[in-house]
Amino acid sequence: MGIAPERLDMLTALARKALWLSSWTIHHANHVRANADGLKVGGHQASSASLATIMSALYFHVLRPEDRVAVKPHASPVFHAIQYLFGRQTREKLENFRGFKGAQSYPSRTKDVDDVDFSTGSVGLGVAQTLFSSLVQDYVKAHGWMKDRREGRMIALVGDAEMDEGNIFEALAEGWKHGLRNTWWVVDYNRQSLDAVVREGLWEKFETMFRNFGWDVVIVKYGRLMRDAFAEPGGEALKRWIDNCPNALYAALCFQGGAAFRKHLHDEIGDQGEVSALIERRSDDELLALMSNLGGHDMASMLEAFDSIDHDRPVCFIAYTIKGVGLPFQGHKDNHAGLMTVAQMEKWRAARARTSGPGMNGTSSRACRRSLQSSRLSWPRRRSTARGAAACPRLKSMCRNGWPSRPRRRCRRNRVLVSCCTSWRAATANSPRASSPHRPTSPCRPISAPGSTAAACSRRRRTTTCSGRRRSHRPTPGNIRRGASTSSSALPK
Repeated sequence: MGIAPERLDMLTALARKALWLSSWTIHHANHVRANADGLKVGGHQASSASLATIMSALYFHVLRPEDRVAVKPHASPVFHAIQYLFGRQTREKLENFRGFKGAQSYPSRTKDVDDVDFSTGSVGLGVAQTLFSSLVQDYVKAHGWMKDRREGRMIALVGDAEMDEGNIFEALAEGWKHGLRNTWWVVDYNRQSLDAVVREGLWEKFETMFRNFGWDVVIVKYGRLMRDAFAEPGGEALKRWIDNCPNALYAALCFQGGAAFRKHLHDEIGDQGEVSALIERRSDDELLALMSNLGGHDMASMLEAFDSIDHDRPVCFIAYTIKGVGLPFQGHKDNHAGLMTVAQMEKWRAARARTSGPGMNGTSSRACRRSLQSSRLSWPRRRSTARGAAACPRLKSMCRNGWPSRPRRRCRRNRVLVSCCTSWRAATANSPRASSPHRPTSPCRPISAPGSTAAACSRRRRTTTCSGRRRSHRPTPGNIRRGASTSSSALPK
């Protein structure tokens, strides 16, 4: 079923707003906000632009409340922009991007206030997290713990250069072993990495690899403008030229503009009358818009690709994009860490009739959110103060009875180290509720009490952990008895 034209127009407009907001956020941090030391704050305007349409399609149309998304680290500003439109991010935090208590450089579950599903600051790890999260979801369902909750899709937004990370290949093998389901990976195939243009034909290697591991592969290469042009007389020759154009040349022409495209097309295929007519029917700006209309930047093409999936098999979407699309340095070989100058930003803003702040076309964020709600595009908030408690009666009872609702993550003086896997047992070891039937009964690593010899040794010499282990030695079952307090004499010499 196709998308209604009015809805498609609204989604396209929202993608433009997200692109503007993300670019403005980075610009404000580097050129507007007070900077005492004069150091570059940074940000990734080009990488954010590359994913603006894809992320807008997901968040404003595709995602369900049970779905989870790992956002590409360098696209964090787009994520914050979308959350701002939904009313879950503040202007103050956008203005303080990459600053103290501001919106984070990379999505963070602990530091960001908006709806972050996976912390993805370490490149590649967020991608693998989605795969293992899907496996855990299958495990929970197999044990009957999901009750009437629906299965969610675990979605990762991946940079093509991010696919170089070794843990991604290890995760793919694990997924194949255990019958992976409900996982989408969307590859932002802009063919530009940190400092180079990727090798020709990399998409074929991706496709072969994913298919070998049992994934479906959907390639989204052409937008509507391109497909319409291919249907015109001479369109097949234009399609062949686009398919055979080297990545480095195509990126350079996108930076140089429509006149450069016109010259190359005339020099290489312009001797054919139909092709020449196809080119001449378009101005330089229209020709650049046509050649920049790759699938990853076309809302209709992305929605069509996402909506075509009606099964739970893992899917890899390879979406062709241009790094920095729509910005003054789109396609430039050095645009990865590039920033628009004040003059460039002002010209870009004027061309789009934007205001000087995060408002769009003079419309306040509140008015924009009202329009989202009236159009049924408002995305329900999925996070709660006690994550996981809603799904587990045992955790519900713990929270009601005053048990800790969140594990501590650091060891302080005169306190017990409570790790994520032993939080409930350790925090209630001396509690009158220790015999509660809701208390977890799985075996845990012994944890020293606050006045024990091991804890004192840990504070004094910092050579043992609060579990009584030396960091330089691995204890044996004979050295440390499960459930017993550990003293320094029990440590291996």
